[in-house]
Amino acid sequence: ESRFQQDDSGKHLNSCLWEVRCTSDVWKVLHNRKKNRGLADVIVGKIRMLANGEWRHDLCREIKGTPAGLVLFEANVNQDVRIIWERAKAFSPRLSKVAQDSKKALLGVRRHVYTEVIRVWDLVFKHDQLNQRIEKVAQCHKKGEAAVNVRLLEGLSEERHAAFRSGTQHEQLPRKYLLRMNGSETMKPVETLVPPANPQEKDYNIVKFYPVTENMVASAIESQETTEVDFCFDVNPEEWDIIYCSSVSSTLLLGRSGTGKTTCCLYRLFVSFK
Repeated sequence: ESRFQQDDSGKHLNSCLWEVRCTSDVWKVLHNRKKNRGLADVIVGKIRMLANGEWRHDLCREIKGTPAGLVLFEANVNQDVRIIWERAKAFSPRLSKVAQDSKKALLGVRRHVYTEVIRVWDLVFKHDQLNQRIEKVAQCHKKGEAAVNVRLLEGLSEERHAAFRSGTQHEQLPRKYLLRMNGSETMKPVETLVPPANPQEKDYNIVKFYPVTENMVASAIESQETTEVDFCFDVNPEEWDIIYCSSVSSTLLLGRSGTGKTTCCLYRLFVSFK
């Protein structure tokens, strides 16, 4: 069992209050054999504290000077190193699976659950790199806002929210959401979810985020493999439907190259194997 599975906070990343997502840049830093192993331990420990809802001032200091509408935080690792993160909304495969497996009709006809997540954008090792990293995040959001992949969300009712809620009143808790249905006449406030996109001019893909789990942390930090590997990335609701489709008949999956057809098939095989 990984020595990263618990620290002073005493909680397993896979069962924390907050789900954590990170970019490939973060994984590359943690996987880099030249980085200080002890420093990687501390970084993971700070992320775990945030995931536990322990939002101390030194872990969630708001970064000043960001573009309008973009709120980023920094968590101090030591005097030089900062974790750059965002309180964001994202589709939750974990909570959607809980709703799907529940014997109660928690969501009615809607199967997809969205939640606030901790989105770790980068690890900054030199203070003079901070503005450059913030600008990159801003460009990703700006590119995403120009796309059509926008979802309208409404918060869960207190009764439904309680089905997913845990923790104490002293911990920061993530809000949960459902996709607003077409023609809905509910008076609930609506919030938008706009996935960030890759900022390169001719790149039209959204940013790929990876769920931060104990197994992935152990693989990135403890593994002695020098071969470059990729990890399981976040799937969107449409991909999740394919992976957990209950049909036993043949399926025709269409999409242009690079849209994730093979990945969905592999994930579906893995779910069936488990």
